[in-house]
Amino acid sequence: MENLANATIKNVAMKKIFKNTVPFWAALFLSLFSLPCLSQQQWQILDNMPTVAGAIDPAVFDGKVYVFGGKLDEINSSDTVWVFDPEAGWAFGGKLPDSLEAIVTEEWNGKIYLFGGHSHPDFILRKEVMTYDPATQVFDTVGLMPTAKAWFASVVFNGKIYLMGGNDNFGHSNTVDIFDPANGSWTVGPSLSTAISGISADTLGGKIYLPSGGADGVAFNTVEIYDPSVGWQTSPALLNQPRAFHACKTVDGKLFVMGGSVSFSETFINNVEYFDPSLGEWVEVDALNYARRELGAAVLGGDLYVFGGGIGPFGNATFLDKVERYQVVSAGHEASLFFDQVLRSFPNPFSGQTTIAYHLDQTANVELSIYDQYGRPVRTLINERQVPGEHTVVFNGNDLPKGVYLCRLQLNGVWNSWMKTVMQ
Repeated sequence: MENLANATIKNVAMKKIFKNTVPFWAALFLSLFSLPCLSQQQWQILDNMPTVAGAIDPAVFDGKVYVFGGKLDEINSSDTVWVFDPEAGWAFGGKLPDSLEAIVTEEWNGKIYLFGGHSHPDFILRKEVMTYDPATQVFDTVGLMPTAKAWFASVVFNGKIYLMGGNDNFGHSNTVDIFDPANGSWTVGPSLSTAISGISADTLGGKIYLPSGGADGVAFNTVEIYDPSVGWQTSPALLNQPRAFHACKTVDGKLFVMGGSVSFSETFINNVEYFDPSLGEWVEVDALNYARRELGAAVLGGDLYVFGGGIGPFGNATFLDKVERYQVVSAGHEASLFFDQVLRSFPNPFSGQTTIAYHLDQTANVELSIYDQYGRPVRTLINERQVPGEHTVVFNGNDLPKGVYLCRLQLNGVWNSWMKTVMQ
């Protein structure tokens, strides 16, 4: 509770600073990404999914959420794709080649990649790599994973897709397989410290975070972090709540974990907490309305969404159709118009790379960072003290998928300006 109170005080203090100095900066910042408003925000219950679904890993593409297959019950898996549009609701998105659950997904260069998973109740692990084209609703098998498995985690990192841990035919795994979607090749990455499954992961600050999971019926509260310069290390900051079969997403430079199971038997939770690197600790925030494990999560415009999941003991669980959202505070349109004059990029839209320009009136500590359209940090272009005058830096996106990117300028530790740029 002390940590929660301190976090609330810091949040309120920051809002006062913005209000008394640069309210337009604060308004746009809040409109783009979700600040954890501990005293005001709660999880909002939305309309139900078209069907129950557990063991899902939703993908986000072009402002919509795609849910592939999943558990209908402990005997049957689904072969249906459902598409969620925050404005229009749910729509049919096609059919998988087979009824599957525990598929792992990542968006890359205009298509959604699907890895592994299994069918139910025979629990045959799969190793297919498929692509799904949202425009045509067509699936193509483009390769095979090195090992058939399920309940693993994935991230897009440095232009490649990392698959970590999970269950294979030999039990819990600590392997890291790296897929290059540009040529379909595989390489082996540094192994995890522990063989683990029921995991979720995301990137934060140029590193991969893997917050817990479990093995042999026990959920952990440890967090593994991959830094390319040193490999995998165990974080000194432990989760407040051991959890496995949970969801994990990065929003506004903070890593949120939601729901899950304390054990592999009957205990499932609605706890939500996030890690803020500037604090170096995990902070609990508003809990989900529905306790659940094997849930899916997605980020749209800075808002966190959770979908489906299950309750009850493994092998005899009940699955949910519930949808919840952790909503951001909106801001006026005039704020975005004002900010567009501060940061400039040319060309914009661009292909491959663009030059970003800004002007400093006085010497300042400058941090210039790039985020994708869902609020996930991509890279830091500038982090140094700079003198007054015009400054430029090249953003090279040749290793990144096409789409919308957001550039954030921070001066002396205060958020100053945002700019949208589009890579075609």
